[in-house]
Amino acid sequence: MENHLEKYFTWKELAKIAKTINGAPLGLSPKMELNDLTRTKAALAGYIAKRWSKKEVETALEALDYSGWKFGYFEPVSTPNIPEQATIPEWVNSEEETINPEEQTTQAADAEAEKYRKIKEILGGTDISEEKVQEMIEAALDKRPVKREKIIIKDGVERKVKGHPHKMIAVACRKVSANINTMLFGAPGCGKTFLARQVAESMGLNYGWISCNGGTTPEDLFGRLLPTGENGRFEWIDSPLMKLVENGGLFLWDELDALPADMLFTCQMLLSDGRMTLPARIHQPEIVAHKDFRAMATCNSLGNGGGVGLQREIQDDAAFDRWKAGRIFCDYDIEVERQIVHPAVFAWAIEIREKIVVNNLNKLMTTRNMVDFSKDADAGAVRKDWEDSYFMDWSRDEMNKAGRKAAA
Repeated sequence: MENHLEKYFTWKELAKIAKTINGAPLGLSPKMELNDLTRTKAALAGYIAKRWSKKEVETALEALDYSGWKFGYFEPVSTPNIPEQATIPEWVNSEEETINPEEQTTQAADAEAEKYRKIKEILGGTDISEEKVQEMIEAALDKRPVKREKIIIKDGVERKVKGHPHKMIAVACRKVSANINTMLFGAPGCGKTFLARQVAESMGLNYGWISCNGGTTPEDLFGRLLPTGENGRFEWIDSPLMKLVENGGLFLWDELDALPADMLFTCQMLLSDGRMTLPARIHQPEIVAHKDFRAMATCNSLGNGGGVGLQREIQDDAAFDRWKAGRIFCDYDIEVERQIVHPAVFAWAIEIREKIVVNNLNKLMTTRNMVDFSKDADAGAVRKDWEDSYFMDWSRDEMNKAGRKAAA
């Protein structure tokens, strides 16, 4: 079936087939799964063939609306929603797709043998042994520290950032340079806050932030009157945001979607027109943003509530509209993870992440998790220690789907 899927359908058509069978976009994040597991048409065809049965694929083909497709196997039809004009290809019920249990066992054994053949090849043709694997891990650890990388930004000035540059840094620098309110959207622990700091560093901007939550007040954002003057006289104390607004720099609203919806309205004029009024700041109530002030936010949702394991506020569309042109999707960066994570932790964590995606589990394996478990590994912890900690809040069914045996 895999060969036929690859031959007769385009990549987009295969994605639609997979979405139809799944009943929703693939996995926790469509982009994450497509990037990691189904990067090419051949990989996506293989993914569908391995994950779903022939009957499930056949049912999906019968249910699909073929209007607007570029058509691999099927002939074009002029009107939508008429699957009777798009017959199911003969290969769905062909003998080629009939595999008996003995053949399946043989194929599985061959696949396992091929996997170990490749491992042996990587090891230089030697036999697989614990000592050899440990040598490889130690060699990888020696290469793990990441050097400072150069970033060239819009003004042509070459600067360096600490650590490996986030894969979206060029896009983020472009939007920030153009004075677009920039929103970094993605799953928890994928490096959004890290990216914001890198942008400020690479652009030579002063940097400030606030961790948004349901208790954040206007005083937290803008400043407050405090009895700090002579004889207890009240004086206005600017917030970090106001200091950057008037003197230039990049300010980050971290977890912006966790703010109460009405709190975003306090920033509307500042984000739209670069101006606002603070009546309590009697000595200078009118605020005009510095030419080098830049606004950035991180979010785990796009204002429509929480996602996996999250509780986020539903935000006003007009408030989030100020950020629309600056939205950047941030996903887990495997290449960065490979460089900054302990190699044994990396292999373990990627395997868990794949189980989460394939089984549609409401769980996350974040870059932050990997870094923290790497610190634990560097301190002497072993795989059992990581598993005891990571799987502590998983149900028995979730553990089984992840290939782990739940404690009695």
